[in-house]
Amino acid sequence: MSRPPFLAIGLVKSSLCRRHFASGEFDRYFEFALCFIVSRFCARADVKVGRAALDTTHPWAGYTRRRPVRANISPVAAVSAIPANSIPDARAERTSMPHTPPIRQQSFAFCLLALACLHTIADAAEPKDDAIRPTEVVRLFNGRDLTGLYSHLQDTKYEDPRGVFSVVDGQLRISGDGLGYLATKGAYRDYHLVTEFKWGKQVWGPRKLATKDSGILVHATGADGNAGPWMASIECQLIEGGTGDFIVVPGKNAEGAPIDVSLVCEATKDRDGEAIWKRGAKRETFRSGRINWFGRDEDWKDTLSFRGRQDVEKPDGEWNTLEVICDGGHVVNKLNGVVVNEGFDATPAGGKILFQTEYAELFFRKIELHPLAPKAEAK
Repeated sequence: MSRPPFLAIGLVKSSLCRRHFASGEFDRYFEFALCFIVSRFCARADVKVGRAALDTTHPWAGYTRRRPVRANISPVAAVSAIPANSIPDARAERTSMPHTPPIRQQSFAFCLLALACLHTIADAAEPKDDAIRPTEVVRLFNGRDLTGLYSHLQDTKYEDPRGVFSVVDGQLRISGDGLGYLATKGAYRDYHLVTEFKWGKQVWGPRKLATKDSGILVHATGADGNAGPWMASIECQLIEGGTGDFIVVPGKNAEGAPIDVSLVCEATKDRDGEAIWKRGAKRETFRSGRINWFGRDEDWKDTLSFRGRQDVEKPDGEWNTLEVICDGGHVVNKLNGVVVNEGFDATPAGGKILFQTEYAELFFRKIELHPLAPKAEAK
């Protein structure tokens, strides 16, 4: 016997299970939807589940007297026990139910409505992943113009009247005049970012006498400027003496609620109590703040041209190779071939890529995304 509503329920449950719901969460949603469907079916058919018999005036009364519904039977069993061919055609009941369509059509319509709600819930619970996974080398900077990128400045938003971001002699110049970033138009995940950068000579405003400072923000998410001048993201910091530090940058959504951003690092404390990466140390979850690269000088000072004893970065004005390898939630910072920092379980695990302007002139001659190598590249 055909029971379209319950066949549909079974099919959609199987379909939704493939959406990677957490089992408990899915069961709660499905239980709610199933109860809704059964209650609507029973209400439209005037079935009083749990009673010994139906109203004797109802067309199903004869069936119920022949086979009463037990008080302890479940709603699903009660409804599914009713043979499909026993449901009367509502056309014969037009005198008592003039505006009511056939019961089977009603129940099936309510099933479809509830199942559509379930799919909507599934779509909302399942994170949207439109991020691009590179399968070949992607040149984010083509050496000619800013195609594929857009600027966002704290004071002028999407306008760049001061020419903070420009192309000079085949290089991307970031003047440093103000706070903001140059962002990729698309989101990316699972990539090996390779950049070559050097500091310029110009410094601005409150950081004229401070270390030259900038950064590459990965996994940037949410609206532009949701974290002050930046976006919620995980930053690979570029700063004299501290290039390769992680900074977890929290932001807020349009409703003012925090955007979930976090990174797990194997970290210990230095002399001054600051978190510093140490492979094999106890893992700690960071939702804000900085995790220093392994060799950051304990005597680091925010003064122009600072250099630490273990610095991997080359002297001011020389080209450096900075790589950020993002493999799911695993993030590795490499500076001039040396792994200087590592994080795990990054949230989010994909997003836009931002190149900061933060009061110091900076040049890039290469910005490329490479597909991930088959083997782990952090070793």
